[in-house]
Order: sequence, then C-alpha cells, then structure tokens
Amino acid sequence: MTECGPVGKDMEGKVPDTEEKPSDDPVEGAAGGNLRLPGHSHEYSLSTQRQTPDAELLEKWDVVLGEVALHDDAWFWNRYRKQCRLDIASDSVSDLKYSNQNFSDAWCLQKDIYLEYKEVVAGKGDADAEGVSKKEKDQEENVCYIHQLPREILLYIFSFFTVPDLCLSIAPVCRSWHSLAQDAALWTSLVFPYQRRVPSNKVLDLVRKSTFLVSLDIQSREDGKEVLLQVAESCKRLQYLSIKFCDGLTENVLRELVDNCKDLRFFNVEGTKMYDCVSCRILSGFKQLRHLNLSHCLWLDDIGLVKIAQECVHLEYLNIDGITDIRDEGVLQLTKHRCQTLTNLILDGENLTDVAYVSLGFCSKLKELGITFCIEMTDNGLKGVASLRNLSSLKLRKGTKLTSAGLASLFRGNKMKGLTHLNLGECLQIENDTLESIASGCPLLTHLVLHWCWEVTDEGISHVVDNCSLLCVLDLVGVVRITGESLLKVPTSLPRLIILDLEQCNSVDDNILQKLASARSDLQVFDYWGEPVEPQNSEASSKDECYEDPACHGHHTGDS
Repeated sequence: MTECGPVGKDMEGKVPDTEEKPSDDPVEGAAGGNLRLPGHSHEYSLSTQRQTPDAELLEKWDVVLGEVALHDDAWFWNRYRKQCRLDIASDSVSDLKYSNQNFSDAWCLQKDIYLEYKEVVAGKGDADAEGVSKKEKDQEENVCYIHQLPREILLYIFSFFTVPDLCLSIAPVCRSWHSLAQDAALWTSLVFPYQRRVPSNKVLDLVRKSTFLVSLDIQSREDGKEVLLQVAESCKRLQYLSIKFCDGLTENVLRELVDNCKDLRFFNVEGTKMYDCVSCRILSGFKQLRHLNLSHCLWLDDIGLVKIAQECVHLEYLNIDGITDIRDEGVLQLTKHRCQTLTNLILDGENLTDVAYVSLGFCSKLKELGITFCIEMTDNGLKGVASLRNLSSLKLRKGTKLTSAGLASLFRGNKMKGLTHLNLGECLQIENDTLESIASGCPLLTHLVLHWCWEVTDEGISHVVDNCSLLCVLDLVGVVRITGESLLKVPTSLPRLIILDLEQCNSVDDNILQKLASARSDLQVFDYWGEPVEPQNSEASSKDECYEDPACHGHHTGDS
C-alpha cells in the first residue's frame, strides 16, 4: 500500500520529510498525502503556492485531471467538502502528489485548485482555455430562451391554454406575459355556467374585449338580452353560441345576431324563452347553421320549421323536442328539403302521425333519431324507421300503439345492426320476442333503456345478457316482472356494464343485487328505491353466513 503522510509546513516554515508516518485517516491521507494516479508508475508533484503557473505545469494538470475526471462522482465531492473543509482561497496550499490510494478524494481537492489556476491564466493566452470558452460561447448563442421568441410565436403557444389558465397561470408570471394573456387573439372561447355567477358588468366587459371570440356558452342568466346585444356588436367571428335557459331572446336581439354573426354554425337555445313566432322564423337567417337546438322553445310552429328547412341548407342536427305545435306538414317539408344533410333529428311526436314517420325514411344519412311521445305511431310508421340503415342511436319513447311483433320485425334481419343506443321506454306492448330480436340483431349495443316495459320477463333479459356483451348501461326501471335470476350472469357475460338500474323492480331479490355489487366493484347497481347497492363486506358476509347456519347458531348458543 502506498504510504500517505501529512503534507505542509512546520512551525519554522520548512517542508517536512515525506518519510513521516502515514495518517490512518483516509480523508486526511487523500487531502494531504503522496498519491499516485491509477495505472501510472510515476507521481505528479505540483506546487500549489499562489503564484503564476507556467504552461508546463498546467499541461500536466490537464493530463492528470482529464484521467481522474473519469472517476468523478458527486458523492466523493460532498464527502470531501464535509470532512476536509479546506479553504481553497487561502494564500498558501500544500503540495500534492497523486498515488494509487484514495484518488477520488484527492481529485476533489485537486479539482478546486486546478480550476483556480485555470482562472488565473484565463486571460494569458492559454489556447485550450480559449477553445473551451469559445465553444461555450457558441453554445450559448445557439440557445433560444422563451422570452426571446417573437410575440406571434408566444401567442401561438399560449393559444393552447384555456381562459382560466391564461388568467390564473400565465398572466401572473411577468408583465410581458400579462400583456400577452390579455391579447384578444387568445380569448376565443368563453363559458359562464350557472354554477358560478359572474356579475353582468364583468361579462359585458369580457365580451366587449373578445373581438376574436368563436365560442360562447352562457346558462340561466337574466341579462341575456344585454349580453347578446354586446355579442352582436363585438364578436363578428362567432361560430358557436349556446344560451340555455336564458331570458331576452327577442326579435330585435335575433335580428342583430343574424346581421352581425353571419358565420354562426352552432346555435343552442334550449329552454330559452322566445316571445313570438316571428322570433323563431328569424332563425332561418343563419345561413351557415349546422347545429340547431330549439328544445322546449314553445313558439316554433310549422311555418318557422319550414323556413328553417328551406334556408338553412347546411343543417345537420335539429332538436325540436318538447315543441307540440309541429305537425305532419312541417315534418314532411323538413324531410323533403333536408333529407340529404340531416344526420341527427329529435322530435316531439305528440301531434304527429304515421304520415310524418314514414317520411323519415327519406333521410338516409340519419345516425340519430329520437321521438318522444310517439303515442300515435303504429307498426306502419315503423316502416320509415326501418329504412334508416345508418342509425347508431334510436329512441321511440311512449310508443303505446307499437306491438311487440312490429318492434321485433324492426330489429330482425340486421336492419339495425349498427345501433349502439336504444331507448324503448314506455312501449308497453314489448314482450320477450322483441328482446330476442334486439339481442340477435343489435350486437353493438352499449346502452339499452326499457322503462316500464311491463310484459318483459327474465327470459327476455337473458337474451340480452347472453348476446349483448358490449353493454355499458342496462336501464330496467319499472320492469316489474323480472326476479333477477336472469342477471346472475351479468358479472361474466357483460364485462363492460357499469350501470344496472332496477328502480321500481319490486320482484327482484335483494340478495341477488348484493351478489352483483360484490362481484364487480366497477358495477353500479341501483335498487328498488333508486339507491346504489353497496358491496357487502366479505368479513361481514362470512359472519352472516355463520349465523344463518343452524349448526353454528347452536354452537354460539351453547357458548353463551
């Protein structure tokens, strides 16, 4: 083992003999001993007095430190710093020699001294130092910091943030970003939900500043008139407008919107009060309209519907549910003019007959058809529905005159093979043969609703459970004749099912519901009262079974 002795000046300023007894402390030996570099037979003796070093000395240091750097490690660095506590800024530093022992600790000390020497000669023409400096400078010049980016690029980056992000995360960073966050080009979408009430003056101010606004969603506001007039004045680029359950959609407001927001494509006024039939007819002025939701806007009549059908030539989605003034003539004109564009149609069928329903067959591109209160639809009216081979969603609610045989025929023969959502709620004549046709003809079903289908039994539900393996929602509210035996295979046969609603199913055994909830933690089961069934604790379950066992019961009694 190479000897390591203390290196330094004695009291008289002389350098001690290197043959002194080596130190037992490895750190002390590393910091002040005679060390040899691994793989080298010779030693490097470097004087570290504070004086201007010569080129030959620095060259040796470059060689030594270049090789030792291979073994550099943060752990050694921290260890040396803590234990040696050598003040490298002192006026005099001891001589060092490298050896094969504890080279890593020595490297930490030698590295500090080396860097100090390099700094001393940095301005004296050292070619290597200048080369490193030039390389670092070039790298620095090639770095582009975010504050150096053009404003246009930063705006593009910030365009991926939402308005709340801009206000809460971007704007507080610095003045420059605060200014960028206020740029109107970033404020393209605003949402004012009813859960978070924003004062009218702030809403108006935001709308006034958002001259690049593309999408606006407001809900349940009494200042709808003022907001919409400001929108018409400031937001000429608006394409998406949703104003559900608001007031103030007057004839004057609608005319301002039609005149100024000429590129409006999505218009949702569900539940919003309109004051007369004229207001509804003005909607036909939105020539670029693709999506129109007028659900429960009671002033729409056949004349308004015909004008919309004739002039909104790009219309794809139309929701006029809850509007009872629509009759056969209005639907006939709608299917005549928009048969090549409509993909989604939702109607209220209270005053419609089979004449209107048969005409729906001309809308060959329909993917969604929803008819509520189709109380006058008969099996003959189903012929129009049967012609729609691209349907993925079908709702025939309260079809009290539809027979089980007629509905079974609708789903037989793969005519509805693309259906994923099916709602036959309150079609009271549905029997098990209908469910058998559905199970075999609609293999892609993910949602099935059979509210109050009183004639359905466990036999019909078994067909669904055995064949519709993609089901996610099975809604059996009020199916009073099922006992639940058909549902025992649900955990394995319907692996994707997440909701099983058995509200008002008074014949279903509660033990079956408990088994279903316990078998699948991701399955939400609702009981007769509409309450979610909690999975039974396995420990409690085994305890209950024990108490139910007569032998166990007797055993406990005896113990007591």
